[in-house]
Amino acid sequence: MIYFYGEVKKEQNNYPEEIKKLREMLEEEQPELEQHLLELWDNQQREITAQQYIEMVKKGKVTKEIEKQLLQSTSIFVLGEFLAKKQTAMEKGAEKIVEKITERQSSFYFDIKYQETKKWIEKNCAEQIVQLTKTQKEAIKIVIDRAEKLGITTEGTADLLKPLIGLHKGQVTANVNYYNSIKQNLLENHPKMKEQAAEKKALEKAKQYAKNQKEYRAMTIARTELAGAYNAGEFYSIKQAQKDGLIGKVTKYAISAGDGRVCKGCREVEGQEVKQDDYFETQWGKVLFPPFHTSCRCAVEYEEVSEPEEVTPRQQTDTQQNDNYSTNDESDSFMDRVIGRISGKDKEFIESKLKEFNKGLETMQNETVKKLLLEARNDVKFVRWNKKGSRFKSKKNVILLGYNATASTIAHELFHKIDHTYGISESGILTNVIQKDYKYLQYLPKTYGISIEDMLYLKYSHIFVRKNKVKEHYAGISDILNGMSKGKIKLGYIHPDPDYWNKPFALEKETWANYGSMIYIRNEEAWITANNIFPSITKQVNVILKEFEEELK
Repeated sequence: MIYFYGEVKKEQNNYPEEIKKLREMLEEEQPELEQHLLELWDNQQREITAQQYIEMVKKGKVTKEIEKQLLQSTSIFVLGEFLAKKQTAMEKGAEKIVEKITERQSSFYFDIKYQETKKWIEKNCAEQIVQLTKTQKEAIKIVIDRAEKLGITTEGTADLLKPLIGLHKGQVTANVNYYNSIKQNLLENHPKMKEQAAEKKALEKAKQYAKNQKEYRAMTIARTELAGAYNAGEFYSIKQAQKDGLIGKVTKYAISAGDGRVCKGCREVEGQEVKQDDYFETQWGKVLFPPFHTSCRCAVEYEEVSEPEEVTPRQQTDTQQNDNYSTNDESDSFMDRVIGRISGKDKEFIESKLKEFNKGLETMQNETVKKLLLEARNDVKFVRWNKKGSRFKSKKNVILLGYNATASTIAHELFHKIDHTYGISESGILTNVIQKDYKYLQYLPKTYGISIEDMLYLKYSHIFVRKNKVKEHYAGISDILNGMSKGKIKLGYIHPDPDYWNKPFALEKETWANYGSMIYIRNEEAWITANNIFPSITKQVNVILKEFEEELK
């Protein structure tokens, strides 16, 4: 929130408005980031083999191989899902500044690539990667040391260590103590119980405790980092506007959440006034803008104390040249620098997948689709993703390739890139035809008193492996049906989260991408089947491709 120079501040306390905006952002973005963090830790836990757990226990620390593995997965996560969420939070933090400037004088937009903003993002991501990896290493060592003091066997320590991946030092200490307490109580209260049985029961309890601990840690990290990004967006949008001569000098005030849960430290800093680039003095040290501590819900109010300085056209040009950067400048790309240090195996993985994709591309006879795929492939970055499944991240212009990615997967994700570039789905051009085809699909089975799945199985039995699963070449058809039915129709290839289909244009985007992969694999029978099941969609896709053909001549 900002008050312009000469603007009269209202008498009543205006703090709740800014706090409300921060809270709304957290309610919207935090749950998904928490889930991503839990998935990261679950994947890291699974990626370490039983033998590697034993090896770490014997050596008494994290091995170099595991450290490299943890750094790799953490870096990809921070530069992918984490960064995308932070950018969204920053943009929401800047919204009110953008709105007020636009109302006062001229159009203005917050540029994530603005020089000072970019530096903050790079520094923040680097610190996050280092901190998450370091915390994990320290926690593993504490588990091993503590288990040894308690006399837990090597195998027992390895079993206990596995579910604790993702916890910090204090949490693993509490968990190991809890495990030992449960075990000792069982042995004392049940003299005939064998030690192995007691360890098994204690391990189950420790696993459940660890699950709760991870959920709490995911919540605190997500809340703290998103709140920091929100406040950073507000701070740097003002800096950017000042460079453009749209805002004068400002002072800032700390604002607390204003409820009964505000801590003593935040109550003490509330109302503290400092210059824009000065730091708030808190019990946790000097802080440029909130959060002041973990899970802090504080925000900032800004007040313009002088009129904007006039910026000459030459100054504006110089500023734009300094602040903008090319997404193709690899030497200036933080992602390239970090990913490049992760592992040579990642590069080999991506190159092998692209080689397979390129081989299929060379034999394509549809020149229009070939040109579109080449254009998209050359304008996107590929990053290895240690998960099943792949994703196109539009904000970073990155395709995350999962470990099970195939050439058709790459085609699917590139069609998402094409969609994003040309705005196909969001134009609404596919919406009506999708609804038309699904309405017809619903009508036919009702006539015979059967389900859509039964009708498809009876009519197209050749595409099924068994009754509820289609062959891999027909995966796109299965996914489209899953989306049309909001997750109810399941024929083997689906999006695991039914809520995904509630996102704006999710079904249109997946329909377009699934048709893209079908065109790429050139399975005539799959195309004929898709045409029979989705005649209106197929016709519209052909119309879109025909328009591209005319444009690309």
